[in-house]
Amino acid sequence: MHESHERGLEDGGFAATQMLDLNPVQARQELSHLRAGLADSQARHKDTALLLERLSGQNATLRSHLRDAESAQAQGFKESPMNREGLRNISNTFHDHDAFRTSRAQKPPLPSDFQTPRRTASSTPSSAGRKVTVGMAGATEIHALRHRVWELERNLENEKRRNALLKRHLDQSSCSENKNCKVKEITAERKLLADAETEAKALAQASSLMFLEEVRRHAPARELAAQASLAGQLQQELCQEIEAVRLLHREEMRLANSEQALQRRATKLQEELVLSQAASASCQSSLQAAQTATGEHEAFSALLRSECRQAEASLQHSREEEQIRRSCLQPKSCLQIQSRACPVLACRSRTTSSVLKEQAEYLMAHATFSADRARWQAHFERSMAEAAQNYHAEVLAVRSNLLESEEEASKASRTLAEQLAHLKNEVEPVKTKLEEVSAENSMLIREGHRLQEQLVESLMEASRGGDRLLASWERCNSASQEIACLKQEVAQAREDLAEVSEALAEEQAQASDLRCRMRESGLMPPLVGAGPMPALTQTIPEICAADGCWSQPQAFADGAAMLSASTSDRPPRRPDGNVKEEKAVCVTGMQ
Repeated sequence: MHESHERGLEDGGFAATQMLDLNPVQARQELSHLRAGLADSQARHKDTALLLERLSGQNATLRSHLRDAESAQAQGFKESPMNREGLRNISNTFHDHDAFRTSRAQKPPLPSDFQTPRRTASSTPSSAGRKVTVGMAGATEIHALRHRVWELERNLENEKRRNALLKRHLDQSSCSENKNCKVKEITAERKLLADAETEAKALAQASSLMFLEEVRRHAPARELAAQASLAGQLQQELCQEIEAVRLLHREEMRLANSEQALQRRATKLQEELVLSQAASASCQSSLQAAQTATGEHEAFSALLRSECRQAEASLQHSREEEQIRRSCLQPKSCLQIQSRACPVLACRSRTTSSVLKEQAEYLMAHATFSADRARWQAHFERSMAEAAQNYHAEVLAVRSNLLESEEEASKASRTLAEQLAHLKNEVEPVKTKLEEVSAENSMLIREGHRLQEQLVESLMEASRGGDRLLASWERCNSASQEIACLKQEVAQAREDLAEVSEALAEEQAQASDLRCRMRESGLMPPLVGAGPMPALTQTIPEICAADGCWSQPQAFADGAAMLSASTSDRPPRRPDGNVKEEKAVCVTGMQ
């Protein structure tokens, strides 16, 4: 049962490979060849049928002559047991021939393998033996080749399963690594953003409080309002700068993630290219092995060509994937330039933060100085209360101090305006850089959409190619089915031809036996000399008239007497109907 199952698998694999390998042109050529062979066999079958009809007509004339002789013998002579036995032998011969023909007609046709049409109608025993040996050798060789093809298909299926498992394992590992990396990057980014926000908020609050306290102590209401508005504007610009830095950091992280994804995609494409090259190498090795094994058989050359085409298709697919990978790796230079430009922006943000820290230290020093000056003014007022005589001089000194403080305040306002302009100048390139980064981001997004469209188009083209392959496979399947039907018809025609040849040989043997008996009985003249064989179109009366056996009316009586005398001396007919021994007896009797 296991052997039969393996044989069925081998036959199925062989049929599948044949269906896959059949080219429409080759299928048409094979179909025309088979149709020509079938027409030739049908023509030869018609010729043999006509020959059989002619021989049956001649045998019918011989049977009619024999019946006439039997009737003449019954009328002219008294039937003896020996005469009845001889006539019974002749009738048994015809009855055995009819039974043989009915048994051959009732026997079911035997399955036979497809062979090329032959021109010979019958063959000798030696040629038949050679054909049997050649057929057995061809069958064994075909069986070995089918087993080899089945082994190659099984190895190919195992390789495909192994490649699928490796791809699945790589995909799972890459997905897990990507998830872990994304989680780590997100947590680190959140921590950095939280730290930056807290530091910026604390610094802004401290600087605003110190500046407001200093301004309230030394400036009037209008100046305080103007300075408060300036401080609010500075705070807003600082918040905008912090937000810009945050967006820039996010954009940098996104670009880094996209670059890593592109690198992983490139490595994956390289691995797929290596796997496809390995698969193509294995296919080429199997193709070479199959070529060496089936070099002398034209039936398996189509299979090897199909394997070559599959290997070329896999190589073409790998080349297309390599082109896609190269097109995906083109934006890598832009990403490197952006990654180089990001540290410059970080350095600028650090310089701005250092400037802000220095400004805060300056404000703290100015606050301490103002506090000391307030204490000195209190001591001076107390001294004014104590010494009224120096009031005028002290008033002049206070006026001079106020003028100096006004000059210092104007200087401080000028420095603040300069710092504000400097901050604006620093924020403008950051804004332009952000605009450039956003433009590059949009360009990358458009490039990604374009690549996705190209991938979709390539997938659609691959699906259309698969549909065309399925349609060609169906056409090949239908052509193989037609060829199988034609093979069955040719085999049936060959069986019919063999049966016709056997029936023809049997008819010829019976006709020769009947002629021998008729010559023995005197109905036909004996063979005196070797002359030419009569044509198939001549009838028995014409042949006998040409020989001169029908010229005398008394030939029937003489033939009946000789038939009775010969049958009394002949041994009884064997039940197996051996015609050769009867022919030998006829020849010895004639001699």
